Amino acid sequence: MKLKIITLTIILFANLIAVSYADYSDGYDAYTQGDYKTAVYEWRKAANQGDADAQSNLGWMYDSGKGVSQDYKEAVKWYRKAANQGDASVQYNLGNMYRKGQGVSQDDKEAVKWYRKAAEQGNADAQNNLGWMYDSGKGVSQDDKEAVKWYRKAAEQGNAGAQTNLGLIYANGQGVSQDDKEAVKWYRKAAEQGNADAQNNLGWMYYSGRGVSQDDKEAVYWYRKSANQGNSTAQSNLGVMYDNGRGVSQDDKEAVYWYRKAANQGNAEAQYNLGLVYEYGKAVDINYKLAIKYYKKSINGDGLSKDFKNLAVQKIAKLTAKVKPEGGEDSFADLWQQYGGDKFNAANDSNQAVVTEDSQPPVIHITQGDNISITKSQITLSGMAVDDSTIVELLIDGEVLSVGESGGFSSRMYIPFGENKFIVSATDSKGNNATKTITITRKEATYKNKDRKLIPPLDNKAHNPNAIALIIGIDKYEAIASAPWAESDAGMFYDFANKSLGIPTDRIKLIRGDKSDMRGIWKSVEQWLPAYVDKRKSDVYVYFAGHGLASEDGNDAYLIPWDGDPELLKRTALRRSEFIDTLKSLNSASVTLFMDTCYSGRSKGGDGVLVADARGLRIVKKNNQLSLPTNFTLFSAAASDETARSHPSLNHGLFSYWMMRGLSGEADSNSDNKLTNGELHSFISKKVQQTATSSGYKQHPQLVGDKDKVIASW
Repeated sequence: MKLKIITLTIILFANLIAVSYADYSDGYDAYTQGDYKTAVYEWRKAANQGDADAQSNLGWMYDSGKGVSQDYKEAVKWYRKAANQGDASVQYNLGNMYRKGQGVSQDDKEAVKWYRKAAEQGNADAQNNLGWMYDSGKGVSQDDKEAVKWYRKAAEQGNAGAQTNLGLIYANGQGVSQDDKEAVKWYRKAAEQGNADAQNNLGWMYYSGRGVSQDDKEAVYWYRKSANQGNSTAQSNLGVMYDNGRGVSQDDKEAVYWYRKAANQGNAEAQYNLGLVYEYGKAVDINYKLAIKYYKKSINGDGLSKDFKNLAVQKIAKLTAKVKPEGGEDSFADLWQQYGGDKFNAANDSNQAVVTEDSQPPVIHITQGDNISITKSQITLSGMAVDDSTIVELLIDGEVLSVGESGGFSSRMYIPFGENKFIVSATDSKGNNATKTITITRKEATYKNKDRKLIPPLDNKAHNPNAIALIIGIDKYEAIASAPWAESDAGMFYDFANKSLGIPTDRIKLIRGDKSDMRGIWKSVEQWLPAYVDKRKSDVYVYFAGHGLASEDGNDAYLIPWDGDPELLKRTALRRSEFIDTLKSLNSASVTLFMDTCYSGRSKGGDGVLVADARGLRIVKKNNQLSLPTNFTLFSAAASDETARSHPSLNHGLFSYWMMRGLSGEADSNSDNKLTNGELHSFISKKVQQTATSSGYKQHPQLVGDKDKVIASW
């Protein structure tokens, strides 16, 4: 199996941020209500007056065919008007149009021009695509270092496509020193955002033990996530795992199921494996014609190694000798001419094939690769020895192994520390012999973290159709230091709200980054939430991850929006008490607040205003008990004189990590399938304190509200 080649991820999206509210707010409101024709009408009026945001949105409507007939030329017209005014997201879109030749003549140089304009303004999608243009030498001279530069800029902004590409760069040592651990790091970041290519590649790293301890079960886990999204390479890889019983119970039917899915998408390795399936009758009846069909497909496809193409040629010739061609099927002479006549000959005018001589040695393929790195003491080395004649002997360092009908073999081996070389030898019935040297290096295991990665439940644990959730995450602020991982935590909580709390996805609103400015938050609270709340029936959940700040006198606490300024606190930040009063006015059955922020520290300004891994600006907050209505519950990350920290190695807020672990069911201490506020708080408090203490600081999460109230039940 091979890592998936770098692919260009193109995401075309609308710039729907209402910057000039008075100019096109009617169009924005119509769009959010699904009235696309009215949105087009309103935006056209504003666009004709020169409003860049309206021009951008109008271009996207023509691009996507919403409210108007799809028309790429019209889309380009309006994109260009907005792009010339400096709109980065539209410059990115215009670059896409030139790259794909939609509405304009295809032109990679023009695509690069517009990608660069957007990338230099910080647009992550444009940075990724500009990196890819340098990577592939399209529109610019191929330049690995420039590719790395732009991939890294986008990856550090959380762009999953760029993170995947940067992982491949490190895995292949392209423009950087080869580094499997760095590759794994970037694959994981992208995989946890749902990127299917990264999930497949991360699976491969676990499978081969590159950059991580070799772990077949982890490989299967990531292959399956990718395969379920339709990634053909992952589907083929998952088929191999079932075929060989690695990380899962051996199951020929499951192997065939995944091979077929991948083969139908043109995956050459899966097509070759399906050829083997039909040739040897694994979970299907032997069918040489179908075997020939799939071997042919694998040869004509992309991704099959030269050695295996040669084997497929031999198998086509051998199997053609066993079936009589019918109705237009190629004669053997045609196959011989097409697929490698130097190795075969035709018997007079017969349709039967005769192998006149077999002087070719077997081909040995090791499943894990020829250079393997592990940390465990044992490995099950597996592979195939394939030849047109029968394999009569296979040895690993002189030890005889059994060989299956299709040439498969495996051996469980002890591996001492350090570099170990093994010689694999295969001999066919004609006496032809092949050898291959395999290097297996065992390294000392390193354990960075005892805590597992955070994964939402795969299936819904609860069902609460009347619940609503507003989720806010801000890490890269407009004018102040970052609150690390806040936006990715908000995205993760979206899945926990759906799976653990049972909130339907159409009743969950997620706003992150610049969408979480003052206007965006208040519009969500005052317009979106009331539209969904049934008075005295609905349960409302609000999650906020980002900076908090206290007033200079310590009497008031504020939540800092994306565009907030500590120097203009009262004018640019959300006063917590006002925020809660607005939620109170909803008259819902309950309100639960999760606040991964803090208000603690030293004086405003000067040294120490920010802590590098903290989610709080360090300003003293008086330790006044917050008064909440009886139907409100507040989970907060830290006590009033403490800082809310990040998990030391898992890229989450410490509070958010353990809060979501608790919601997955771990906090249900009495195993009654009912989770109370008190159970959740006890779990969070114990785990956060343990983790914080081990890192040399204090953090005590707080609960205000009824500890006996059930927050979720299963």
